[in-house]
Amino acid sequence: MKILYISHQHLPKNFPLQNIGGMQRVSVELLKALQEDKEIKVIPMLMNAKYKRMGPPTTLFWIKTLFLLPILNFIYRPDIILHLSMVTSSMTPLAKVFIRKTPMLTINHGHDVTMPSPWYQYFWLPLSFKYLDGVVSVSKATSYASIKRGLNPNKAFVISNGVDLSRFKLKYSKQKAKEVFAELFDIKLNKDTKILLTVGRQVKRKGHLNFLKNIFPKLDKNIVYVAIGDGKEHQKILDFKENSIHKDRIYILGRQSDEVVELALRASDLFVMPNIPVNNDMEGFGVVILEANANETPVVVSDMEGMKDVVRDGINGYRADITNPENFAKVINDLVQDPVKLDMLSKNSRKYVEQKFTWSNLVEEYKKVFKKINST
Repeated sequence: MKILYISHQHLPKNFPLQNIGGMQRVSVELLKALQEDKEIKVIPMLMNAKYKRMGPPTTLFWIKTLFLLPILNFIYRPDIILHLSMVTSSMTPLAKVFIRKTPMLTINHGHDVTMPSPWYQYFWLPLSFKYLDGVVSVSKATSYASIKRGLNPNKAFVISNGVDLSRFKLKYSKQKAKEVFAELFDIKLNKDTKILLTVGRQVKRKGHLNFLKNIFPKLDKNIVYVAIGDGKEHQKILDFKENSIHKDRIYILGRQSDEVVELALRASDLFVMPNIPVNNDMEGFGVVILEANANETPVVVSDMEGMKDVVRDGINGYRADITNPENFAKVINDLVQDPVKLDMLSKNSRKYVEQKFTWSNLVEEYKKVFKKINST
């Protein structure tokens, strides 16, 4: 089976993936998994997502791809044209003028479905769904959002994102990793200190400020909070910390290297994703949850959107109501105050990822979709 794989969110080989977005991770790791499958031959068409301002390069890549797609389709005769996201698959209504027989499939992730442009939402997105032969959403929530916007349910599929476990070697024990990490960033530890971590873009829907204002003050005094990443709300988070009476327990570290992120994920006792609802934006999945679990770190996340598909209560973490700060804080406090339960969750987390979210297993799901689309 030949797959023409189109991605505008790819990264060059050996490029440092410093707390990048989930879509870039998926592009790199899914392509690798497809290339390793003996039944699949992949023809990649990629744009290096290494630019600070992605708009202009993405536009140029979109135009270039639209021009080259009929040529590549004629030369390689692929069985499927697979787009990594709705950004490039939005060319499908135009591409179908020249390519009628080869099925076109896209993956969508959340924000590429909910982008708040009236022209995109009410015209081009429904038109793209009409001409696409299939849409793989990374969560049930993303699939529902697509169907709500005009996708035929018969074209809708759900396949989770995955994680490459080989990236996480667990070279330190939890305790050793905590000691190394604390020394690196001068985090004050005692025998009862628990590290609560977030990693990712610091934007409104990630809920960092809401968490610091309404939930962190209710947490056990032995908890320190560490945030890695940057984004539009980074300065607001720094300013809030400086004015907080809890600032000695808050560490805002900014963007860090892959090595530091991996160390932080291993060193932490709990990972938290306190997302809040934001109009025209959503958390399609949450790859970093899997990365935390791969480091034997359980999670507490908002009970909403794509995170519902990733977290099973009592297995790899817990989901909690973000609109109820007392309850969200209680879930965290109950865990850190029960070392036996926390240790059990920690051990189960990586096993859960191994069973459900390895790319080799997920590629088998993709192959079923490829075959189904080719047979229709």
